[in-house]
Amino acid sequence: MTYALNDVPQPIKTVFSRVLRVPPDQITLESNSKTTPNWDSLRHVELVVEIEEVYKTSFSAVEVFALTSVRGFCDMLVKKKIDLS
Repeated sequence: MTYALNDVPQPIKTVFSRVLRVPPDQITLESNSKTTPNWDSLRHVELVVEIEEVYKTSFSAVEVFALTSVRGFCDMLVKKKIDLS
């Protein structure tokens, strides 16, 4: 399953909102580590771990380094043929 062009899948929005401690309506596909409050290196690791748990997958070190936006997380999961719903 793919995701709508401008719609963050709810499970991803929930994880990002909780880990970054920002309201869900502030999480968009364009949210990234440079523009989103609280997205530092420690919270990045938390995001990776939480997304891995929610979607029962894992990311390589190279993939983790490339995950710098919500869209990046979504695209990587789609690339792994994971249903985002």
